[in-house]
Amino acid sequence: MHLEHPCWAPEVKEAVNGLIDSFEGKDGQYVVSDFDNTTSVFDIEHQLAVWQLHTMAFAMTPSEFPKVVSKDIGVMQDYGAWVKDVSEAYSHLYDEYGPFDGEMIPEERMSIIRNDPWWSEFAVKMRAMFSLVNSGEPMSSVWLLYWFTGMTEDQVYRLAYASHVHYRDVPTVKTERTSPAEIDSMLGVVTASWTDGITVTENVKELWKVLHGSGIDVWVCSASGSVQVQAAIDAFGLHKCCSGMYGMNIKTDKDGKYIPEYDHGDGSWYVSLPDGTWRKEGPVVGSISRGMGKVDAIVKGLVPRYGHGPVAGFMDSTGDYEFCTMFSSMELVVCYNRVLDLCDGGGLISTVALYERDVLGYGIGNTGNDHDTLYVLQGRDENGPRSLLPGNGTKKLGKDSEEVLAPPCMEFLQYLEKEKPSVKEIFDTFWKKTSADGSVIGEGYGFLSEYRGYRSI
Repeated sequence: MHLEHPCWAPEVKEAVNGLIDSFEGKDGQYVVSDFDNTTSVFDIEHQLAVWQLHTMAFAMTPSEFPKVVSKDIGVMQDYGAWVKDVSEAYSHLYDEYGPFDGEMIPEERMSIIRNDPWWSEFAVKMRAMFSLVNSGEPMSSVWLLYWFTGMTEDQVYRLAYASHVHYRDVPTVKTERTSPAEIDSMLGVVTASWTDGITVTENVKELWKVLHGSGIDVWVCSASGSVQVQAAIDAFGLHKCCSGMYGMNIKTDKDGKYIPEYDHGDGSWYVSLPDGTWRKEGPVVGSISRGMGKVDAIVKGLVPRYGHGPVAGFMDSTGDYEFCTMFSSMELVVCYNRVLDLCDGGGLISTVALYERDVLGYGIGNTGNDHDTLYVLQGRDENGPRSLLPGNGTKKLGKDSEEVLAPPCMEFLQYLEKEKPSVKEIFDTFWKKTSADGSVIGEGYGFLSEYRGYRSI
């Protein structure tokens, strides 16, 4: 089996098909893929936050709410006014339309609630607050899971599944909403903006089917919640092609309801079962599934299962940098191009992909005497129904033309073409967050404070 869809970058199609050929007849091979903005176009968990607000699927009491939404944030700024405003709005809605029990409120009733100015006050400021938290708070991914406090795993799965099914048919649209001016609040009028619409493209569905059909197992390692990713894999028809997944989890109480505390003692892989369900399996990892946490998850959960690391990785950004550069078993990495800057792992790997192809002349099975990992770059179209493009360039949302690299990455590529460093030298140098002062390229770069080395595992 091989990739045939016309909307693959030629080197991506060639590399994946070559990888399949090289492992033909060899059992026990596997790949690891990120989910958000890799398997899917756009972020399923960001979209789910909008759906949760749209359906008021919450299960906290007004007294619990401010404690939950203020937990584990405040490193980057003070959220006191935000917490006060959203808590007051939630209390008004709870008293008028509650109690809320974690179920999605039917559309007929929600249409009434959404006409209430207090709902706009709540929904707009919650979404705007999420954008602030997500822009720099260390626990931002975990904080979003706290929204499910008081809900059961089954409720979250059904909420997420409904969100994925609803938004997969929504053409990409930039949404902007403003809180009502008539409500007296600490923050005053606030505007929130976000992108609606998510997709798993036909290309990616083909990719998983071809890998699975060729005897190469597909695993997902995501910084989204485990249940939310499971629901996405199921909603997009990927369950039969997926061996399992690892994601984030928060704790539950004795009644099986979520509480606002990350579950470091229960970070386990989930295996997909033939009957369409999921089973928790394997050793406890205990790591938050981004950055080095993804490496830990693979080392503790998959390497013992197979006896070696993954043969390929699929990624888009900094959260995937370590697992896509540190395994010596990794023959291939496909980077989905978001045109990210050099201060992001996705920007660095995108640049290296072009450097390997155009300067070093690499291809699958031909990565020099150093036996480097082959990096290839896949473009996408973020507009309309969202799709991949048959090249390296990406049409960013709202743009008519394709971009391949952000300007700093273009300048960095010229530096690489001139200096011709090894791939190892690139990855072992440019990971470290560095200001323009002392930079070897005259400007700041890097995105990590710690790194264990290219192909060091």
